[in-house]
Amino acid sequence: MQFQRPSIRRSRSRRSILGVPRNLTASSNASAPAGPQGAAPGPAVRQDLDLVLAHRATQGFTRATLQDIRSAGRAAWIDEQLNPQLIPDPAADGFVARFPSVSMSLPDLHANFGTSALEPCEHLQQVCVARSVLSERQLLERVVEFWHDHFNVDQLETVRGRLFFTAYDRDTIRQHALGRFEDLLVSVAKSPAMSAYLDGDVNIVGAANENFGREVMELHTLGVDGPYTEDDVKEISRCFTGWRYGYWQEANPGDFFFDAADHDFGPKTVLGVQLPGGGGVQDGLDMLHMLAVHPKTLDYVSRKLVGWLSGAEPPQAAVDRIIAVWQATNGDLREIVREALSDETLQLCAATTQLKLKRPFHFGIGLMRQLGAATSDDFLGAARIFELVGQRPYVWGTPDGYPDTLLAWGSDVNGRWAYATNLINGGLPGLEIPTSALTALGGSVPNQFLARRLALEMAGGLIPEAEVARVQQYIGTRPFSDQVLRDAAALIAASPGYQFY
Repeated sequence: MQFQRPSIRRSRSRRSILGVPRNLTASSNASAPAGPQGAAPGPAVRQDLDLVLAHRATQGFTRATLQDIRSAGRAAWIDEQLNPQLIPDPAADGFVARFPSVSMSLPDLHANFGTSALEPCEHLQQVCVARSVLSERQLLERVVEFWHDHFNVDQLETVRGRLFFTAYDRDTIRQHALGRFEDLLVSVAKSPAMSAYLDGDVNIVGAANENFGREVMELHTLGVDGPYTEDDVKEISRCFTGWRYGYWQEANPGDFFFDAADHDFGPKTVLGVQLPGGGGVQDGLDMLHMLAVHPKTLDYVSRKLVGWLSGAEPPQAAVDRIIAVWQATNGDLREIVREALSDETLQLCAATTQLKLKRPFHFGIGLMRQLGAATSDDFLGAARIFELVGQRPYVWGTPDGYPDTLLAWGSDVNGRWAYATNLINGGLPGLEIPTSALTALGGSVPNQFLARRLALEMAGGLIPEAEVARVQQYIGTRPFSDQVLRDAAALIAASPGYQFY
């Protein structure tokens, strides 16, 4: 998947205009203690809960979404979004239909592209960007992104696993994103993509491979702080011996296959639970069930999910609300997400005052949504350009997934500035912000109110007045033109307030 990196025009004047620090972490509440994942809170800005949803339950704020929420009411809007199959989505569905590989079976993918082809990988990245920008099912895309990070598989890490990733996105993550957690966990464990990524297909009796056994406890369920031991890692890895996928030369390539000849049928003890010998495939299924309902899993995954949707460092009271719904619904993710976005949970998380830093993907997708970006190459250049800011879809190399912390992404704003400048001025391959779209965004307001108008269209009420005033000061020194409008939009995108949501 080699490509020529586009020439990036880097603005040198924005720091003097906006007073933006190079390090975003330095502009936040530096005295606040870091959270368990190294998170630090963003700046405090008053906002309402409608605005919270328009930012946090979507892949990028738009005023149209905010108006939909205000019109329907928060509860009704969330309910609609939690039933994505009922939402007409012609723009996104029409785009996906142009890429047959996304819906192909694994045998058809293999027949059309070969084992190690990169083309279907790029197709899926393009579709990821398109769905994020175009889809009416915004909450689904937000939740799918969360689960892709939680159960991370590097799309390109293994040659034998590249084709599997298409099915992983479609049949595992998307199919179960709003289903039951245990069903999602089992689907992940049985998926050929995860097996190829963590070498589950070479986990055999007498030579157990511990990769999946470790990650299923450390990252997928219990969390890094246990309560498992190294012996538990060894024992649970024995439970999954013989779990593999059908190879290309076999009857059902890519399907889950339990190879009894490679399974360790001896007795095992995991987290104090004794499994008698002879369990076979049930050994692994029993372990997945135990992990899916373990109190540590409920706390760890609930905390992570509510942190994704509701607040960077959720208090225990907010996490407890999610756990209560989890227990009452047997891990129904639709109801868990509903609770994470409820007024009560958002208020407990101080979501009306404490903002989070946008990750590069969220930043870039949001700009495309707000500015009416048009694509001439089906978002191919857009998918590739995210590599320059550190978050190309599906290619995080380690099993922990892209981080969601201020400390991970707030060290340098230059990449964000360059992205915004080039997007708005036609410097990104295959992307354009049409003059008509920008003119509509600016509206017919007098020139002296243009910065405020752009700030509302691009971020709602999140950008502080002082930052908007600096942009307006720049606008006021120049005769109005299309270029001044573009520069003003780029300055809004570069303001400290725009980096947070």
